[in-house]
Amino acid sequence: MAKLFSFILLVLFINIKSNNIEAAVPDRTILFIMDGLCVETPERIPLSNFLNLKKQGCYYNAVHVPLPAHPKGLKNYPHTCSVPNPVMMTGNILFRPGDQMIQHSFTDRITAFITNSKAYYSVSEGFDIYKVIEQNPPADDAPVVEMTKEIIEKEDPVFMRVHLQGTGRGGFDGSLESNKDKPWYRNIWHPASLYFTRMKKSDRLLGEFVQWLESTGRLDKTVMIVTSDHGQAVTGGHPPYEPGSSTTPMLIFGPDIKKDHTFDYAEITDIVPTIAYLHKINPPENCKGRVLLESIVGTGEDEIPPDRYMERLNNTLLEQNYLMHVVQELPVTIEQIAKWHERFEDMKSLVTYSEGISAAMKTIANAGVTPPVFSHPPGAYNEEILLTISCRTDDVIIRYTTDDSEPTAHSTLYNEPIVIQKTTTIKAQAFKQALGSSYIVTAEYTISNP
Repeated sequence: MAKLFSFILLVLFINIKSNNIEAAVPDRTILFIMDGLCVETPERIPLSNFLNLKKQGCYYNAVHVPLPAHPKGLKNYPHTCSVPNPVMMTGNILFRPGDQMIQHSFTDRITAFITNSKAYYSVSEGFDIYKVIEQNPPADDAPVVEMTKEIIEKEDPVFMRVHLQGTGRGGFDGSLESNKDKPWYRNIWHPASLYFTRMKKSDRLLGEFVQWLESTGRLDKTVMIVTSDHGQAVTGGHPPYEPGSSTTPMLIFGPDIKKDHTFDYAEITDIVPTIAYLHKINPPENCKGRVLLESIVGTGEDEIPPDRYMERLNNTLLEQNYLMHVVQELPVTIEQIAKWHERFEDMKSLVTYSEGISAAMKTIANAGVTPPVFSHPPGAYNEEILLTISCRTDDVIIRYTTDDSEPTAHSTLYNEPIVIQKTTTIKAQAFKQALGSSYIVTAEYTISNP
């Protein structure tokens, strides 16, 4: 008997080491979206519940998303929401009209989508329950969370997308000219800004929702993915070519998710295949993302792939936008994303092509006068800054304006650092007699005291 018991223990040990004991399928997965959550937000605000939950699961410092454009005017873009949303739901940046989304993969139980914005209608197809809480503009996220609880109690969906739109809308509203007289105008980090106050509220709602799941006995069978569909520019909103718009943090916790682990990199396309893996269902047919195995108990410490295609693609698109004066019609732009699948087989071919275009553009640009470079990125600052302007081309003259006019050969000559003490828009241009002039660069600096 003792030998038999020892043999059973040995078999169990081998199975555990070989990862042959399958993890239990969660009762539900909730994709909890705090709209406009940028990489710095959890620490800069700070979000106490979000930060406490980091210890209960895996945290990704930066999830790279496509540049969040809204090419709604183009007939070949069939979606009512920004580019990252169809990518998030299909698991593929080379998405096609009519592609299957993650909600279509759940065939035996109910799925639900709750939000306070009509913008996401086009990615709601296939959800059994789709609820939009009418708000114009969306400002109060509390009803979204309350309705989420009601639907869980009545219908018990296996997959839910819960989208709090008020946070990102707060950042956008803070960038509007109608708020120019406010101390938090174009500064999401100001404690009185709509972005700041709504993020604090959404964090409270997150904490209360998790407590509710625990009090009703559901938390230990629920996987939660807390993230956003895009980031947020420090001046508010998510213009596609602004720093901060194309990265967002992500938190995953629940049964069979490792605790207190932090990783540096993921892509928005990885969310869908990971959900499918946890529920042991097939991902959407065109899904190309990877399963985040490094976050799941029993799957080993898989190395994160080094290709970083999404980050590289974004970098080339940002670079091409910066150098767009060189080529008037760029062959690859985020606005044409709906046609990318017609030209490229996979992300590798798209990124390789785009990087080649960037290299050619830089060669052309460097043959002339390169544009000036500001020492501080545009955005909001809580104190005055000392701005310097440089240029990679030797022996140039730099001229600038601060009255919103275009620089000319007679504008103010830059010869020493500029003290920016109030909200200022500065435009600069480099001149060199033999080569002509660079294109004009513009930056807006918002100075406010919190």
